[in-house]
Amino acid sequence: MTDGSGVKIAIVANKDDDTLTELKHLPDGAEVVIVGATEEDFAGDAAKDALASCTVLLNCIGGRALISSLWPHMPNLKWMHSRFAGVDHVLFPELVASRVPLTNARGLFSSALAEYVALACLYFAKDVDRWKAQQRDRVWEKFVVQEIRGQTLGVLGYGDIGQSAARLAKALGMRVIAQRRNAAAPPDGVADETFGPDGVGDVVARSDYVCVAAALTPETRGMLGAAALARARPHTVIINVGRGPLIDEAALAEALREGRVRGAALDVFETEPLPRDSALWGMGNVLLSPHNADMTATFLHDSVRRFAQDAARFARGEPFTLHVVDKEKGY
Repeated sequence: MTDGSGVKIAIVANKDDDTLTELKHLPDGAEVVIVGATEEDFAGDAAKDALASCTVLLNCIGGRALISSLWPHMPNLKWMHSRFAGVDHVLFPELVASRVPLTNARGLFSSALAEYVALACLYFAKDVDRWKAQQRDRVWEKFVVQEIRGQTLGVLGYGDIGQSAARLAKALGMRVIAQRRNAAAPPDGVADETFGPDGVGDVVARSDYVCVAAALTPETRGMLGAAALARARPHTVIINVGRGPLIDEAALAEALREGRVRGAALDVFETEPLPRDSALWGMGNVLLSPHNADMTATFLHDSVRRFAQDAARFARGEPFTLHVVDKEKGY
């Protein structure tokens, strides 16, 4: 049995967060020292002493401002975990420069997001809106639908989410082309063709459906902008399951309005919640969801459980099974 007595945990979460019940999987002897959700929760001498004793930080809801405010008070920190996959909202210079490993939930939500991508392709290929309109109006009128078999899915950001989407697309008979940071990476047997960082426009030009799945970094912000969208064909559908700022939203809205792309399925946006005055709300060629494509009944519980299970490996000095973030790259 693993001795977890050296695992002293600070948690950034609401104290009534139900996912914390998964900490029952922590190794014997591991201790949750302090839980808080605001800077006020961690203020005062007692809280500072508690933070100073902690070797692990589990971040469930904290952003860059809160975590960076705790950082100077955690001299014994040896491991930080983010309950979510994206870490763009939490990285700050001192964390990036430190030797403290940062793990995240990469891989835990990918299957749900891949299903969303498949749904989006089928939604437009089968013209689901037209079916629903005819049902509403009690109209029996046959029309031609498309197959996605033989169509090309372009994936911008060929990491875990992009690869999961590609595998499912392949199973549905689609061709896959991918853009990734390292175009020289060994072939995975799924992508039929791979482009490097400068290949965004090439992927867009050759794709029937474009899945945006990159991590948000300074290099990827706005990667799908007006220039790349100008290379899209009129039947192209844009799907975003990465981060909102990966796409120039104004340029996309203009392309949708002018019919230069067929449609878009968007689960993430530059500003969330999406402002009520956004033009995207009223566009009939947009499938819009409130950043919940991966929000399954257990997704956050699964993430905290994996953290608790890896705490035993941390206590034994073994490698994590969780993904260790490359803090310099941002993913």
